[in-house]
Amino acid sequence: MQIRNILHSLLERLLKAENEQVEIYYREENLLRVTVRRSRIDSVDAEDNRGIGVRAINGGRLAFCFTNDLSENGLGYLQESLENFLAVAEPDENNGFAEPQVGSEIDLRLVDDGFQDTLFLSERARELEAGALKHCEPTQVGKAIAECVIESTLIVNSLGVEVGVTKTIYRQEIELNLREGTGVAPVTNSHIATARDELLPARALGEECGDWARSLANGKELGQTSLEVPIVLLPYAGNQLVRALEDCLNGEHYAEGKGLLNVLRDEEIASPLLTLSEDPLIPGSYLSSLFDGEGVATTRKSFIDRGVLKTLLHNLHSARWAKVPPTGNAGRKGYSSLPGVTGFNLHIEPGESTLAEIMGRIGEGVLIFSFGAEPLVLAGGELRTPFLGWRIRNGNRAEPIVGAEVCGRIDDILLRIDAVGDEVDFKRQIFAPSLLIERMTVKGV
Repeated sequence: MQIRNILHSLLERLLKAENEQVEIYYREENLLRVTVRRSRIDSVDAEDNRGIGVRAINGGRLAFCFTNDLSENGLGYLQESLENFLAVAEPDENNGFAEPQVGSEIDLRLVDDGFQDTLFLSERARELEAGALKHCEPTQVGKAIAECVIESTLIVNSLGVEVGVTKTIYRQEIELNLREGTGVAPVTNSHIATARDELLPARALGEECGDWARSLANGKELGQTSLEVPIVLLPYAGNQLVRALEDCLNGEHYAEGKGLLNVLRDEEIASPLLTLSEDPLIPGSYLSSLFDGEGVATTRKSFIDRGVLKTLLHNLHSARWAKVPPTGNAGRKGYSSLPGVTGFNLHIEPGESTLAEIMGRIGEGVLIFSFGAEPLVLAGGELRTPFLGWRIRNGNRAEPIVGAEVCGRIDDILLRIDAVGDEVDFKRQIFAPSLLIERMTVKGV
């Protein structure tokens, strides 16, 4: 029986069992991954995974169950489990499912006509490694990975929603190790595309990563020194900050009483230079989508507009809690997870300054390539993490730093953004330009 028929048959069955509302989320993933070490294939992994997650509502009570067994027995056991969970669930007036909407009719170019190919992926991984070896010793090179995932999603619910998408995701990544004791993850470089002919040249990515690793090697420790200095974040670190902001503005956290910021809508929470937006409708971006993980249509929007908070990121539950319209930001890690909150091509809008202009403006400071720990923002809004980076002297990149951490409160950091670069590039998954933070504390550890 076709998947669509299975889902509709189960939907009808669960409604006949006197459930008021039902939602079924189907996900199928077919992955092929090739890992290369020392120019040889280290492993070839093929994984096929599919299943459904079902939510049912009765009297304000919500239950969730999932299964990868779509046989009659498997679906019967799922129905029985739902009934048992509904019997003990607590009522919540904010529970509910999406209603049908008219979404965008944009071709997002998410499906490649190619196919999963071990030879193609192994060649990409070898090229990554060869590029890195141009700048690094063989002992520094960790693993080179090339993979392809074909991902299909279908959401149906009792209110009439039926949306689905299939996308291909190609990923290539190289990992390079610095000396031990840096306290951070290896230096990595990666690129993701929805079509194989849009992947950036693998050898060039490897060379770029090798150049980073070489420039970060043999860093000097700060010892017990503590500095209050201007900080420049390169786009890789900026991407990590964007992910931290996604967490800070997660409406579900606030609905649970775990919000990281003391924020009010239309209140200034950041420098006027900062605008945080999302554009789910960028053709060819693997993070694009016409609908979110609950079937709500996605739209272009700004969450922070020139420093002013406009809205949190909401799924349906948190939007009802906040008494605001849904923002179309429900996200799911798979069929076995409940809807959380996520951004779709969430990014910091670029400014007008080049990196050279930003660095020349401060003269002395610290240039951060990447942070060493995620999530960046800890409980209470405190940021404290090791990093990879360099000293800035006379406006130029100088010696690398190791054995240090950067500290500050996220609300202070946002208000102290003093310049925004011009480097956003969605094809390179650069969702943040270079950023100048007026000052932060850097400590030796």
